[in-house]
Amino acid sequence: MRQRKRGFFSNRRRLIAVIVAGGCYFLGGFGRLAGVFIEGGDPENNGTGGPGYAIKGEFSENGVRNDVSHQRGTISMARQSGYDTAGSQFFIMQGSYPEYDGRYAAFGNAMDEQTLAVLDAIASQPTDSTYLPLTRQVIRSIHVETYGEEYGEPEKVKGEG
Repeated sequence: MRQRKRGFFSNRRRLIAVIVAGGCYFLGGFGRLAGVFIEGGDPENNGTGGPGYAIKGEFSENGVRNDVSHQRGTISMARQSGYDTAGSQFFIMQGSYPEYDGRYAAFGNAMDEQTLAVLDAIASQPTDSTYLPLTRQVIRSIHVETYGEEYGEPEKVKGEG
């Protein structure tokens, strides 16, 4: 995974850097494979898990400029119906879905063709009726490029994330 250039949505970057460093993404695999994207980052692996807090949704419908389009390989924060409910869950676009632009906090993209091939392999796994893969899909490694910056805790809002 590659995040956008330095200084881009710094609170989102802090959240991801802290969660990755804490090992949260290794606890759960990809819990949903919905055709247009794959979703992960849930330590409970049932669609309800998170870090125990939420952060402000960084997208235009919530008053934050975010020009990143939801194209193939874009990484974006999953959230509940409320704008400020993102925690640790994220999704990676398998196809392009511009309807998500301005509605979800896109913050990075898959790095290369090898990563996109893994995305396609995960998305092609058979699922049950709730889109859970029949064979667990696990994150084996993840890297966030911090460009040498130290990240503190993200700014939190009320909520469970």
